[in-house]
Amino acid sequence: MNKKFLTSSLALVFLLLTLVSTFGANPPRPAPPADVLSFLPASDAVAVIDVHRLLTEALPRIFAGDPAKLSLANTEIDKFKIRTGIDPRAFDRVAFGDQIKFLGLWNMKVNELAACALDRNTLAIGSLPNVRAAIEAGKSGRASGELVALATRDGSALIGLGANVPAELLKNLNVGNDAIAKDANSIRQIYGSIGMTETDFTLLLVARAATAADAKNLNDTVTGLKQLGGILIARMAPAKKNLAQSALDSLKITTRANELEIRTQFAAKDLSAFLK
Repeated sequence: MNKKFLTSSLALVFLLLTLVSTFGANPPRPAPPADVLSFLPASDAVAVIDVHRLLTEALPRIFAGDPAKLSLANTEIDKFKIRTGIDPRAFDRVAFGDQIKFLGLWNMKVNELAACALDRNTLAIGSLPNVRAAIEAGKSGRASGELVALATRDGSALIGLGANVPAELLKNLNVGNDAIAKDANSIRQIYGSIGMTETDFTLLLVARAATAADAKNLNDTVTGLKQLGGILIARMAPAKKNLAQSALDSLKITTRANELEIRTQFAAKDLSAFLK
C-alpha cells in the first residue's frame, strides 16, 4: 500500500474536518452540521467525503480478504495521528474546495499544515492562506451554492463532487486528438459521487456540456473509448484486470439534454489490488 495515501489528495488544497463526539460506549453518531460547507472559500470545485463511513465501513470491506492490508491501513492512520495530533477517526465529514489550476496529485507536507477551530464542531486544516480564507468566509459562505448542491446531490454517498471546468484548463489539455479535445472543451461542469452497497462500490460521473449537441458528441466519444477499453485491460496484471473488466462490463453511458452520465460499479474486494 502506498505509504502516502493518507497525505495525498487531488488538487483541492483546502479541507474542513467536522468533529464527531466519541464519549461513552457506542454513542449515537450525530448528524453532520448542515452548514459545514458554508466555511468553504470561493472555489471552482467542491467535494465532500463521509470519513466516518470510509474508515469504518469501506476500508474493512475493501480489505476483507486481506487482513494484513487492513492492519497496515490502520497503522498509517495511527502514524498520521501521532505526527499531526489529528485523529481522522474523530471526524464525520471532510469538505474540500479550491480554485482548479491543474490536474494531478500533490502531497501536503505535515509541517505545512495550519489548523483553526471555526466553531465547536468544525476544524479547518490546510495551508495557512486557505485556513485564513475559511475564517474570512465565516458562516455567510463563499463557495458557489450550485457547486455545493451538485456535490451533495446524493446524501448517502461516500464521496460527492461538484466542479466548474475553467476554459483555461481545457485550453492546455493535450489529448493527442483534435476531435476529442474539441469535445472536452465543451464541458462546463462536472459532478458525481461514489457510493457503496453491501458488496460493491458505485460510481457516477456527469459532464454538463454547453449544448445538447455537445453532450451527444461526448457520448459518441466516450462510447468509442469504451470499445478500446478491452484492449487496454488485456494488458493489465490479473488482479487489476478483474476490477477494470468488472467496471467496463457495468459501464452505462446515457445522455440527458446537455448532460452526459456515466455509471459503473465494481466489487469492493477487487479494489484491494489497486491499493498497494
